Amino acid sequence: MFDWSNPDSWKPAVELVKEWQTLSGFLILVMGTVAGWATGFFRWVASKFHRTKPAAPAAERPLRFVADDYRTTHGPIGADETTGTHVEGIFDVTNVSDRKFVLLKVRLSNHTAFRPGLVGVRVPEGGYETKRALRTHQMSTAMIDLVFMPAIHRAGEDLIADVIFTDNYGDEHRLPSVRFRYMSSA
Repeated sequence: MFDWSNPDSWKPAVELVKEWQTLSGFLILVMGTVAGWATGFFRWVASKFHRTKPAAPAAERPLRFVADDYRTTHGPIGADETTGTHVEGIFDVTNVSDRKFVLLKVRLSNHTAFRPGLVGVRVPEGGYETKRALRTHQMSTAMIDLVFMPAIHRAGEDLIADVIFTDNYGDEHRLPSVRFRYMSSA
């Protein structure tokens, strides 16, 4: 029988409990590690069967435009600020499609130009050439030049308008809210 009053009879039981504590702590540590590895493995396997979302096709936006903030300007024609407005802009155009584009026309939304707007693409020799193709998967620099009579600007204020390019396929490419900095004639 077990002698409850004798402390020596408790020693084997205490040592057994200590061994089980150590063993159970070790088992919990091993099981946690194995569970972590198993979770990682199953996530890896699931990722191999998971379908990624396809990128948006380039056909949705084959041309990407970025305005040059310092060279996209407007100014008055004539000394009285009401005769007309001259608008010019420089844009970096990236053709992300597999076909060549030619920018044929340009206009500002809600404004009618005095004469058709000019669009030119920078050539390697310097300067700009109209009806020059934007090469596939490359960036080019485009320049626009528009004249409006009567004036469409307010003296001293920037002009903000949507710029709409028309390409050789008849598609329009709208750049919303382009800021044309004010440049005085004086």
